[in-house]
Amino acid sequence: MKRKLICILDDDEISTLFLKRKLERRKYSCISFCQSADFFSWLDSGAAPSLVILDYFLGNERCSGLEVCTRVKGALGVPVIMLTGDCRTMTIVNCLNAGADQYVTKPYDIDELDARIGAVLRLYKGKGPNFRPNEILSSGIRVNWDERRLSSTHGSEVSLTEKELALLALFLASDEAYVDRERAFSTIYGVERGPWNRAVDVLISRLRKKLVLLGGVVA
Repeated sequence: MKRKLICILDDDEISTLFLKRKLERRKYSCISFCQSADFFSWLDSGAAPSLVILDYFLGNERCSGLEVCTRVKGALGVPVIMLTGDCRTMTIVNCLNAGADQYVTKPYDIDELDARIGAVLRLYKGKGPNFRPNEILSSGIRVNWDERRLSSTHGSEVSLTEKELALLALFLASDEAYVDRERAFSTIYGVERGPWNRAVDVLISRLRKKLVLLGGVVA
């Protein structure tokens, strides 16, 4: 029986190595990365993991584990388990809002993690990976998730920042006609939104302007 491939992204190289070895001793094949850029380059090569394990904090990375999770869930139809050293309810909520299928707090028990991996994989059994490096929206705009780029049928292109891409993924993943600002902020930035914080409004404005440039929405 072919082993399931698990990808681990954690900036702590030692703990990542230990986790990789523990999972390989069980029933999985593993590949690990300490930098999100290397992780996304691997995905860009056409790799299709069965499951992704993400660290909540990625050290000095420009993008957070939450942003990586949102991007992965927007482009890759596989389960994501978040590892966190923070057991606060808001942290758990942020992980789930970012699209994580499970969260596990550190220090974790390998048997519990293994059980959660098995449970999630059973839910996804038969679905297979759904890698979408390029996705065409109903408006005709093409999203390149790997290169953070939008393009129109007329050949126009605009680049997106990591946070703009995360916001777009939240909109596309939502069953509602809108995304709650509190949820969007906590998912993208990983903290609670202050009463006067307008970062999400600024992001929405920037994303809207770029869509207008491509003819995706009416100004």
